[in-house]
Amino acid sequence: MRQWLQIIKESTIGTTPTADSDNSIWIDIEETDPAVNLTPVMFNIRSALPRRGVTNRISGSAQDTISGTINTALYHEHANFWEATVFEPTVGLSPLYLPSLPTVTINRGWADDGGTVRYEQYKRCMLSGYTLTGSNEGAGAPIRLSVNVIGGEYNSGATISPPACTAFPTHLYLWSGVDFKLDNTSLKSYIRSISMSVTHNVAPRMHANRYPDSYGYFGWNPSFQIGMDMFSHAYRTQFLDIRTAFADAIYATNNKLELTYDADEKVTFDFYNALFSALDPQRPPGGDHTQNATIVPYYDCTNYDMTCTITNPA
Repeated sequence: MRQWLQIIKESTIGTTPTADSDNSIWIDIEETDPAVNLTPVMFNIRSALPRRGVTNRISGSAQDTISGTINTALYHEHANFWEATVFEPTVGLSPLYLPSLPTVTINRGWADDGGTVRYEQYKRCMLSGYTLTGSNEGAGAPIRLSVNVIGGEYNSGATISPPACTAFPTHLYLWSGVDFKLDNTSLKSYIRSISMSVTHNVAPRMHANRYPDSYGYFGWNPSFQIGMDMFSHAYRTQFLDIRTAFADAIYATNNKLELTYDADEKVTFDFYNALFSALDPQRPPGGDHTQNATIVPYYDCTNYDMTCTITNPA
């Protein structure tokens, strides 16, 4: 089935700007259905009626929810868009420096089995979290990106022209371009898998509309899950140092996840006060000794907890 999906960053919530190369991207959905759907929130009235007693009488809907997940791979041409919309919160102006996220419009079009083209447009949505994954398995070579969607306002009258072939990106990030550093020590030759997860604590605000007309932003939860060789017991020692003091258990600076397409095209997540919140050793007598780590950054008054930098954004 032919299908296309576009995301446009909104400057004003609920207003879809004219799409251009700076504020929009066409998603390479590969063979995965972008499961972003409208669901009416239904009410039900049960009444005491003759010959039946209490039974269903009226149903309807005055509110909608839109939710779902977009699965794709990470391309350098899209990195700057993701950084602006979901990779990290924007920081407001002084003196409050309030964090937030922008809203987006999602355009979706497809040709059904009968050859009829269908359209859906969802405005004032928000990208509420994401997961970046990669592994040493051959099929896991591309760095995968999964983005969560909440919101928004359904526009049933939209039509969306399909993209040109040249609209799709080609600079794909691969597992071989991954490096993970703790205290400036590279673990590139020891890591077997990585999953970086971020959840933005966002609350849609419903008023007398079918859709959320504003959002509350209340923080975020970044973390890393790393599978790696048990090449050193130093990390086990560092993990157990939380029994003494927080300061003893953290790697304060020089921590990063770096994704490299080539020497001048990179996505870098710098994180601070990195703590092993879990470290699960695996020591099978007949196999490699490995360890699965969960690493969480903590806030640093100078550097924040985690930041994202795009080298030479496309």
